[in-house]
Amino acid sequence: DKDQGPNGEIASLSIVAGDPLLQFKAVRTSPGSKEYKIKAVKDVDWDSQPFGYNLTLQAKDKGTPPQFSSAKLVHVSSAQFHNGPPVFEKAVYRVNLSEFAPLHTPVTMVTALPKYPHLKYAFKHSSDKNRFNINPDTGLITTAGS
Repeated sequence: DKDQGPNGEIASLSIVAGDPLLQFKAVRTSPGSKEYKIKAVKDVDWDSQPFGYNLTLQAKDKGTPPQFSSAKLVHVSSAQFHNGPPVFEKAVYRVNLSEFAPLHTPVTMVTALPKYPHLKYAFKHSSDKNRFNINPDTGLITTAGS
């Protein structure tokens, strides 16, 4: 049977296993809500866990004394935390560069935040593709030629 009153209300939801580096936290979707979401509270190392994390969750009720639910396993992956295009560290990158700069001169580095594990940098629509290169892994832009 389903508990009634405080015994049937969730006081908190905790991650009890699967997160040794304390990268995640279970938080209410809004104050007073009965729904929770898993939030990354640190930069998550998706490279070391490319298939995601298996987190074990446990709820505590508002009863006296409080009771704990049985543990539930939840899988989280990088796709759940990166839904949308990357946001760059700066809205506009401005640089001064001599027209006589030698080939492969570093110009600037673009950086997407948060760090996306499998992000590749590239020029999409640029009339300057023949003049500049971009390192697909680091975002470093260098001179390419004229």
